[in-house]
Amino acid sequence: MNPGPLVGHSVNTGIVVRNIAEKVFWPVREYIGKKKSEIVRYSKTVLLKDGRACIIRNGTERDAQGVWDNFVLTHGETEFLTTYPEEVTFTLEQEEAYLKKKEESNRDAELLAEVSGKVVGTAGICGINASEKTRHRASFGISIAKAWWGLGIGRALTEACIECAREAGYLQLELEVVADNRKATELYKSVGFIEYGRNPKGFRSRNSGWQENVLMRLELQPEEGKNVCPELYFKGEKNSV
Repeated sequence: MNPGPLVGHSVNTGIVVRNIAEKVFWPVREYIGKKKSEIVRYSKTVLLKDGRACIIRNGTERDAQGVWDNFVLTHGETEFLTTYPEEVTFTLEQEEAYLKKKEESNRDAELLAEVSGKVVGTAGICGINASEKTRHRASFGISIAKAWWGLGIGRALTEACIECAREAGYLQLELEVVADNRKATELYKSVGFIEYGRNPKGFRSRNSGWQENVLMRLELQPEEGKNVCPELYFKGEKNSV
């Protein structure tokens, strides 16, 4: 979403979401071998509640303009995200570099929701820290354009990020969400997130004043035969977060 590690998205969400569409096509995963690493690519097509097809996939540097536009749009449509549109300082070139880095990363993932070639939402996971004590943890963030709320995109992106985090070897996925964003909170609970704390002055909104943030986490069970936070997974990127 921006040149830093999911700034504006990694610890909160600004979406109104409901259940995903009834019909879902199985995800297609492509494992690409790299020296000392394994990259997981994600691609899944879902049918939204209005019958349109939505592709959930990894973002690439070619998506930079669409992702940048979505970032600016969503941050002006809700009080539930970290920043305001005018606070965006990164350039399109920086966005391209950011997405390229995420596409090649064996730790993080930046996914997007695409309908008829248009980016309508983004989500991602980002390692908390590569040190031994915390490398099992990742943060999750998401944003969806308001015109696309309530169609199932939020659940599709959330479930995709959970799957990517599990396959990457993480054992805990974390987020913060504004307490007033009840539909998002309900979604997170429905996929297994639990509340473990609150920050009564998490945000200070220009319009509503103090906003309470809910801290949530999801414990991830490793897939059978999958290494948990393998050493190779973290080599070469210890200074990236």
